Amino acid sequence: MNRLAMICAVLLMQALPCSGETAVGGKTVFMIGNSFTHDSMPYSIPALAAQKSDSLTVGAHIKSGSPVHNIWGSPDAAREVSKDFGKYRDALTKHQWDVVTLQPFYKKPGEGLPQSTMQSDIDSILKFIALARENPANRKTKFYIYESWPFLWTGKPEGHYDGGNQELLTPQMCEIVNTTVWDVVSKNHSTGVGEPADSKNPAADPALAPEVKEAIAGVRENHAGGADVGQAEKVHLFILSGQSNMVGLNPDSSFTPTVTQALAPDKVIVVKNAWDGQPIRRWHKQWKPAKDRKVAGDNTYGDLYDRLMSTVRPAIEGKELATITFCWMQGEGDAMEMHGDVYADSMRGVIQQLRTDLKRSDVKAVIGRLNDCANGRNHWDKVREAQVEVARTDPLVSWIDTDDLNGPTDDVHYNEAGYTELGKRFALSALGFNKSVAVNPAATKWLERHTEKLAEIESRDKIDLVFIGDSITSCWEQEGKDVWEQYYKKRNALNLGFGGDKTEQVIWRLQNGEGAGYQAKLAVVMIGTNNSGREDSPTDVAAGIKGILDQWHALQPQCKVLLLGIFPRGATSADPRRQVNEKVNALISQYADNKRVFYLDIGSAFLADDGTLARDVMPDLLHVHDKGYGIWAQAIEPTIQKLLDEK
Repeated sequence: MNRLAMICAVLLMQALPCSGETAVGGKTVFMIGNSFTHDSMPYSIPALAAQKSDSLTVGAHIKSGSPVHNIWGSPDAAREVSKDFGKYRDALTKHQWDVVTLQPFYKKPGEGLPQSTMQSDIDSILKFIALARENPANRKTKFYIYESWPFLWTGKPEGHYDGGNQELLTPQMCEIVNTTVWDVVSKNHSTGVGEPADSKNPAADPALAPEVKEAIAGVRENHAGGADVGQAEKVHLFILSGQSNMVGLNPDSSFTPTVTQALAPDKVIVVKNAWDGQPIRRWHKQWKPAKDRKVAGDNTYGDLYDRLMSTVRPAIEGKELATITFCWMQGEGDAMEMHGDVYADSMRGVIQQLRTDLKRSDVKAVIGRLNDCANGRNHWDKVREAQVEVARTDPLVSWIDTDDLNGPTDDVHYNEAGYTELGKRFALSALGFNKSVAVNPAATKWLERHTEKLAEIESRDKIDLVFIGDSITSCWEQEGKDVWEQYYKKRNALNLGFGGDKTEQVIWRLQNGEGAGYQAKLAVVMIGTNNSGREDSPTDVAAGIKGILDQWHALQPQCKVLLLGIFPRGATSADPRRQVNEKVNALISQYADNKRVFYLDIGSAFLADDGTLARDVMPDLLHVHDKGYGIWAQAIEPTIQKLLDEK
């Protein structure tokens, strides 16, 4: 197409009210894009607000000639940033925004760098959304996505930019851009996907819609939450594939029962299609060997992927899919043929094929890492490292450890118990994803803490006691530091609390190193209030906590767990989120078997006789303060002594 219309879509996200939300001044909008976003004069939008007797604060992060994915990948390279808010990472995580706009920019091959595909921009849009939502003040933010930017009056092909051609920047275009942005902010207006933002625009070209509508609709569906009234209930699709160890896995023995217990049998579709002894090129259609490697044996590319999809498509015909998770157990063939140098790109290619063919940019993947039976041979270590690397760099991918599943023979294949456990681990990781948007590795401070904790684990000679949770647990290191020194330092304790964590993020952390490398005696688990704050159902929160327990016991089978009830929140017992926590506690109390898992609810210790929560204990009616950590330690001390067999 030589001429593209500006077509706008508003991505409305169901969000939670957040106590303490404050705007910089009136209503707020943050704009992310390239030169055209800049040249549409975003800072003129406040004038439109003034005409309506309202006020508007505008921030922007502009990088000339760049698609969204290039802006995401180069956060410090910008033509222009707002002096009051900084670059996009600080702006989104430290400030509250009513609206965030993003400008995809599709450049075809040969039209200059940086190139992009629409899918790469959509994937990056998901990352920007996840980053903004790390800030509790942005849970009500609306994301306004321009499907593509036109070069309306130049007659030049899409992706060709002439910075000196001011015909691109007519007053008509500026008015369309700024009026529609203000309309979103002020009226909560929703322009339908694929509809022109201004029906009077004579250059509107609906030919763009098929290319982009499906991708944007997928993003909107992924974040809108919940089906419309009258729609059929959506189901969760799990696709299992790979080579011999996936062949040996019987989904009915552990995988399917685990996911159906959490999601209900009528909400789950499990499809398995695997083949013995095959390299990843049989799934990856665009596979290429490293320059110094030749292909040994069968050089067929992608035929097993086609076979897999021929099984998937009939299974999902007529179904609405809530989530799609791809479980992958493979790599032995590539390791032995010494194609480890290209394995990470090949794995990403297979995942991208699924996302493209299923028209869902939110397809998640769980990779079963090769076990360690052949470490040091051929490219075995390289494939293992590549599998972890793919999970580390894609927020929608995780990996599971299989080193302990092959029994005393230390073979490449597993025994019956090993396959049962393998299915369970795949299921738990998949369920962790399906509770919400997955962990975003771009969350710099979160990842920094994860890296620091892995280094601490590596450096410690002994870890006997572990605290697992969210910011309430994390703050033992700040507000609760003195109490921690008194009670837990002598017990070789480790703090695995992370601010903002929900159950699925704890599962990810345990899967990615925090649950390995030591032999603990006791873990204290208190998690879930961020899930209830997101309005997860009590059943879903409890299922996430069960996933944590199962994951912990897979990694630390010798360790006992003291499972604490979620602490009370809100001023009184009438607080709806406190009520959710109480319902969760009633469910998770049933997980105690008094052999490995012990349940204790100490919530009443924080409350006055009338059930109110005092601000000298929890100043924001959520997080424990200095006094509260002393109450916490004293309340669990007798149980700690008993479970650690202290006299």
